[in-house]
Amino acid sequence: MYHKWFIYFSSLILQFKILKLLKKNKKLYYKPGPFISISGMLYRMKQHAVGLANISILSVMVIIAVSTTITLFLGTEETLSTRFPSENNVTMSPPDMSGEDLERHAEVLYDRIEQYTEEQNQQVKDRVKYQYVNLFGELKKNVFELGEINAADGMMALLIPLKDFNQMSAQVYDLKEGEALIYNNGSSVDLDSFVIAEQEYNTIPLKKVPQILKSNTQIVDTIIAVLPTVQDIDEVLNYNNQQPDNADTQWYADYHWNTTGSEAVKKEYANEINKITQADDLEVSGFYESRETSRQEWYSMNGGFLFLGIFLGGLFTIGALLITYFKQVSEGYDDRERIQIMQKVGLDKQTTRQATHSQIVWMFTLPILTAAIHTAFAYPIIHKLLMIFGIMQHKLLILCTVGVVVAFALIYWIIYRITSKVYLSIVE
Repeated sequence: MYHKWFIYFSSLILQFKILKLLKKNKKLYYKPGPFISISGMLYRMKQHAVGLANISILSVMVIIAVSTTITLFLGTEETLSTRFPSENNVTMSPPDMSGEDLERHAEVLYDRIEQYTEEQNQQVKDRVKYQYVNLFGELKKNVFELGEINAADGMMALLIPLKDFNQMSAQVYDLKEGEALIYNNGSSVDLDSFVIAEQEYNTIPLKKVPQILKSNTQIVDTIIAVLPTVQDIDEVLNYNNQQPDNADTQWYADYHWNTTGSEAVKKEYANEINKITQADDLEVSGFYESRETSRQEWYSMNGGFLFLGIFLGGLFTIGALLITYFKQVSEGYDDRERIQIMQKVGLDKQTTRQATHSQIVWMFTLPILTAAIHTAFAYPIIHKLLMIFGIMQHKLLILCTVGVVVAFALIYWIIYRITSKVYLSIVE
């Protein structure tokens, strides 16, 4: 919290310096209107800097809390589409198993799923089966050094055998020994060669990959490497697991498919498929996920976030408005004596109103403008956080943020109208 105050005080100091420069402009400053406005704002910023900083901080809290939770709720369908590229998904990840052994066990489960689907007069559509390995490390030039992922330079490498990639790709590729297809979503740099686990591959760059792969690689910078055989990936996996400082990993087998039928039929179907994937006679069980059965859970969770965001946003708004109102009232009593003195020496009420109006507008505008600027600078990290929940597009977040800023500014304007009347009634 202290670093936030430091940032806001820094911005207030900058604004204070600007007012000091305006004060040095004698042609501007020594006029009734500017004199009252500039001197009044300088006095207020000296006396009430903490209050202005608190209002700005609370305003940022309102904007971020409400805009992010509204984005989460309105983007639930996008989250479901990102989190569940297909209506049904089974993942198998047994430890200490080779790629060929996992493929054999996975086919047993896949056959049971397809057999049950046919018995229910359902049709399997858009079927995708593939195996892969996830590894963490750091890319240094063309060498992927296996290790722990870190926030600064860490990356993920997703390794997939060629035969599985060709099944899901619109184009069929052919690789010779020592060649690899490379897709890097974190950089536009093409690698002439790619080294991993002390094995060097001549690379063929991929401009795009199937969405089912891409949807899982947008949060962390990821290299997708398509290697010629399952055995090539086994060698990389064994090399990684033999390193004492590296986290052990394993093969994953994913099976994605869609079915026909109504929502109720799909929910009943999902319940039965879940039982099949956990059958006791399976040597390797699977973890099943269904978009339909997860939809209600995601809406409930995001609805809870929305309630929390609106509740906290309301509290922060009330806090900001109360600080603003009572600060304005106290400043009115501070300004009354000197305004009345100036009126006694010849300053008319119209000039007083214009000067105080300008002063009030500035003091109300500065916190909301500061909050909007800080929200804009915080936008990249906010979007990164929302990507964890599956919000990949910028449009919805931008629209929600702008809408919340406008709505908050409208509420702020209403309070401004009320407090300006109270302030004028006090000083006059």
